[in-house]
Amino acid sequence: MAIVTIWNAFQLNIFASGEGQQKMIEPYYDDGKGIVIYHGDCREIMPQLPKVDLVLTDPPYGVEYSGGHFHSGDVTIKREREALRNDDVDVYSWAIPMLFDICQGPCYVFFAATRGLSIYKAVHEAKGKIHALIIWHKRNAKYAAMNAQYKQRHESLLYCKGPNAKTNWIGPSNECTVWEMDRAEHNIHPTQKPAEVCIRAINNHNADTILDPFMGSGTTLRAAKDLGRHAIGIELEEKYCEIAAKRLAQEVLFS
Repeated sequence: MAIVTIWNAFQLNIFASGEGQQKMIEPYYDDGKGIVIYHGDCREIMPQLPKVDLVLTDPPYGVEYSGGHFHSGDVTIKREREALRNDDVDVYSWAIPMLFDICQGPCYVFFAATRGLSIYKAVHEAKGKIHALIIWHKRNAKYAAMNAQYKQRHESLLYCKGPNAKTNWIGPSNECTVWEMDRAEHNIHPTQKPAEVCIRAINNHNADTILDPFMGSGTTLRAAKDLGRHAIGIELEEKYCEIAAKRLAQEVLFS
């Protein structure tokens, strides 16, 4: 049974030739202007997508993030944090090759410093190229792992590309690898990144269509929309699809 995939206005149509059957994967959200969300497993959806110009994503870190407690100021007050789904698996071995296959431009991938070997190995085995390790320094960091000997004030962001991709760089000549930015004070997702980080990465490239296959609450898509770009998000948990759709339904925050 031959499968033919057709991309039409960010809607996936899969035709099973010979049987006359048609199965359509409907977007969870589509603003009609090029911003689309799919609810499901990115391993099943990405092979059906067309090429994109840039990937910016924050996969599960594989550190078994279970939520735990955090406090700020008063150490006697503890607050529960939400556990992450599928954060006990190594996603890089399969995700990096899939990202390189679909993206004809650069890929930005957040990762845990303790899992550096896994992502670097995945890029190497997929014959990709690493351009830079970017550090997002959280100037207003709050600490969740109170028993950690070193409190982490930064996030690691790998800037890389596939073997046949181009970076299409249009960023400033003095761009650097340390980004000093505040974290959002009122996060919707337990590992949510600020829109400013996403905007800075996207703005450095001539990229029309942005993909985030681990979308979370939709910050990458929100940034892409504010910049006038097209974007595709994929998210496994429906509650975050709903949250992202509500964020995207708002008017553009800035140009």
